[in-house]
This record gives sequence, structure tokens and C-alpha cells, in this order.
Amino acid sequence: MQGQARFFDGLSITSHHVAVTIADRHLIVELDDDRRRSYQIDNLVLCEKPTGMQPVRLRPHTDDGARIVIDKGPFTDTLIRQFPKLTVAEGSSKFRALLIGGISALVACIGLLVWFGVPITAELLSNVYPRDSEIRLGEIARDQIISAFALENEENDEEVVCVPNADAMRGLDQIMHQLIKSGDLDYTYEITVIRSDMANAIALPGGQIVLFSDLLQMATSPEGLAGVLAHEIGHTEMHHGLRKMFYGIGLGQLIWLFGGGLDAPIDLLFQHSYSRQMEHDADLYALDLLGKAKVTSHDLAALLEKMSRQRTRNGLQNTIPEFLSSHPDTDGRSALFKEARLTGKVDIPYADWLAIENICRF
Repeated sequence: MQGQARFFDGLSITSHHVAVTIADRHLIVELDDDRRRSYQIDNLVLCEKPTGMQPVRLRPHTDDGARIVIDKGPFTDTLIRQFPKLTVAEGSSKFRALLIGGISALVACIGLLVWFGVPITAELLSNVYPRDSEIRLGEIARDQIISAFALENEENDEEVVCVPNADAMRGLDQIMHQLIKSGDLDYTYEITVIRSDMANAIALPGGQIVLFSDLLQMATSPEGLAGVLAHEIGHTEMHHGLRKMFYGIGLGQLIWLFGGGLDAPIDLLFQHSYSRQMEHDADLYALDLLGKAKVTSHDLAALLEKMSRQRTRNGLQNTIPEFLSSHPDTDGRSALFKEARLTGKVDIPYADWLAIENICRF
């Protein structure tokens, strides 16, 4: 009886499509150019026990690397029926154990790379990244945010970027001056205010800070805004934007490499976990900077609590578990600033503060 098979000669990874024949207790493999190999069936073993529609894989008892792979069908049924004493290779169970151990070791190595190797590399790269390139990167990111909001509000005639009047500009400059003169800062900061009903702020690489207008209207004092700015300054001074960028690139390449080029949702989990630590570090930096600037931390705690209440009213609170959130739990953050008991005021006229609150209304 004759059938078709794939033959690996053990000398290369190339498979050869061959004809196989059972003849006088031998399995004849017909190769190209009228060459053939003959294997005594009693000296062949199964690489693994055949199950379902899996192909039957045979090799010599003395393993020389050769493999005969025969798809499930009448030929394999005849082979197994005529030679029921075909046994599974003794090394198969050991091989499976080694394979499982190897996979476990690989997973452990990937885990170590994700939790230690990639973050350390990202931090090293962020420390040596050229300053001019970082500043340009932040400007590009700011312009992309502006373009995205403009596209989202293209039916609205209002400008997306709110330009402060003289009073608001003077007030913002004074808040930043009180913070900057108190710390040994490495960057020159530029603030952009975007018209939005989102109460948030973003620190971009190179000293770019984006404030969203609803945050200004929600803040009840210049001290609360100073706390927000101190937090965003912390992100910049600790190179969080660059570190997150390099971390994302490195993690993405790892997932692509070990995941066969497929996107994996685990990528998102790791990135958010990394961001939570950054947020906590930026909070601690803000506490230190507010203390040096002699600005109360209580107003920032009140602002965080107000933002939390707004999310509750809007039905957004507790919809995302903390392990998926890029920010630590809001209650824990507000408690941190409240318990610090820092005191002091921002030295700006009340008229300047009103102008800041209403930047996007004028």
C-alpha cells in the first residue's frame, strides 16, 4: 500500500513531499532522483501518540533527526493496524517536560523584561535624549492635541485655543514664577489653554502644559491651580513623557516579538500600571514644590474631591477599576494633600484670578 508523506532528512529544516510504501515490514520512502530510504518498521517509533486527526510522525529508534510525517487517513490506519506494537519514543515525555519548562522560563524572562528591563531602559534613554528634540516633540504633541479638538468641534465657531488677556497672562505668570523660583527646575514652561468641558491637565515633554478650560472653572482658588501645575511640572522634571514613550515602544516590540506580531490587550494593562506610579511620583513632587513655594496643599485636595464628585454625578465614578486607571484612586490622592497641611497663598490680585477662571469666556 502506498501513501503520501512529508520527509525531513535531519540535515536541514526543509521538508520533502514523498511517496511511502509498506513492503515486507519495511517503510520505503521514495525520494527525488529515484533515491529511496528504507526503514525497518520494528526500528521506527512514534514521536507522540496519534490523537484525532493529527498526523502520524515517525522517527528511527536511534534518533538521527529524520522525521516521516503522514497525514491521518487510510494509509496511517493501515500502518497502525498492521503494526500495533509501534511505541511512542521514550524521550517524548521528557521532551514535553523540557518544552513546558522552557516555555515557563520564557514567560518568566518576558515578565522580568516588562517589569524591570523595559522601564530601566526607558529611564536611561529619557536621561540622554537630546533636549532640543524633546522640546520639539512636546510642541508636536501639543499641536496634535489642538488639531484633534479642532476636528471634534469643527461645527463650532469658537476657537479651540483660548488666548489669555493681559490680566490672565499676568496671573498665570505669577503662579508659575512662585513655583519656579522655589525649585531647581530644568525646563522653561509654556501653558496652553484648550476650550473643553473636560476638567484635566496634561504635561507633555519639553515643558509644554495643556490646561482644559473646565478645570479652570472648577478650581476655586489660584492655590488649587498652583497644585495642578506643580503636579504637571513634576511629570516634566522627572521625564515621565519620554519614559512613557520609550516604555511603550519597548513593550510594543516585546509583544510583537513574542506574540507573533499580534496586538495584545496586556500591553494596555502594563502601560496603565506604569502610569499610576508616575502619577504618584508627580503627586509627591507637587507636595515638595508647594512646600518650598509656601502654597497650601488643602486647595488641591478640595479640587480633587470636587472632580471626584462631578464624576459621580456624571455616572463615571467606579466604572473603571483602579488597576485599569492611569491615575491612582482620587480619594487617596486628596487625602495625601490634605494630610500634608501645607499653608500659604499665591500672591496675585483677585482680578487676575477671575481673568484666569474665565479665560475661555472672554
